[in-house]
Amino acid sequence: MNRLRILLSVVTVVSLTLVTNVCAQPRFEIPLTVSDGAITQTVYFGILPQADPCINSQDSINGHIELFLPGPPPPSGSVEARFVWPRSGSGNVCFDQGSQCDYRPFSAYTQRDTFRVNIFPGVTAPPVSISWPAGLSSYFSGLTLKDVATNGGTHNVNMLSSTSVVVNLNPADIKIYASGPHNPHDTMAVNVQITMGWNLVSNPVITANDSIPFLFPACIGCPLSPPFPPYFNCRLPHGKGAWIKCPAGGVVTITGMSITADTIAVSRGWNLIGSISYPVATSSITSIPPGIIVSGFFGYVMGYMAAYTIQPGRGYWVKANQAGRIVISSDF
Repeated sequence: MNRLRILLSVVTVVSLTLVTNVCAQPRFEIPLTVSDGAITQTVYFGILPQADPCINSQDSINGHIELFLPGPPPPSGSVEARFVWPRSGSGNVCFDQGSQCDYRPFSAYTQRDTFRVNIFPGVTAPPVSISWPAGLSSYFSGLTLKDVATNGGTHNVNMLSSTSVVVNLNPADIKIYASGPHNPHDTMAVNVQITMGWNLVSNPVITANDSIPFLFPACIGCPLSPPFPPYFNCRLPHGKGAWIKCPAGGVVTITGMSITADTIAVSRGWNLIGSISYPVATSSITSIPPGIIVSGFFGYVMGYMAAYTIQPGRGYWVKANQAGRIVISSDF
């Protein structure tokens, strides 16, 4: 059986003087549709904050869930595509059997991710059409599909200016190289009101420095989640909440890349979560799996209070009945 392999490589391109910033909405997926003229299948890849680098059933976007598929597909008349672990060698425990989705964790302003799809043809192995949506420049500054056999001599497609390519299943391999997700113009400043004494806060943007001394320089504090780093070096990545103690009230301005949606990991019991860059009504917050939120959301301003809106820069307590993820998304 012939196999067509597609290697999707997200490669951040930088020069000595210019650093490419990450996408302002680091939670996105891209459908890749494969068709042999009779059967059409769509698989999904993308970036998801706090995703597992391996296939994990809790990693999901828009209802598309990473799940292991059964073993090699039988020889049939239909085309089938699966994401597989892009590396080879001993110790490979991820993507052994494949998945129809692959979401990678978002962790830095510049990062390198690799996605790979094996396409199993039917018995007749006709030409296969591979297509994707227009407008991918919202996520990438460069996206190029090349065949492996001739290093782009047979297929060399700019996916930002094209939306499809037809390939023959003999020979097999194709790679897709991408310069990292970015939107260098979407930088914003968020003003966070603090009071004298204890405050529940969060980091509402993507910042190069997410330490509490940098974000809230007049205050001291440490995230309430083990393991505890040295007290004055505590980090506050977006999605997390933290207690800080401030000598006086005022407004703290935090500047960085905006976050319009986030998927926050939670454990069974009470969790201290963060915010995104825009206000979000608590009634619009969902979870993966559904129904795990079993309390209201509670903030703290000189005392606990029920929250009906998640405000940028604030932290909130919420209770879950099992481990999962809470999805917060704005309309921006």
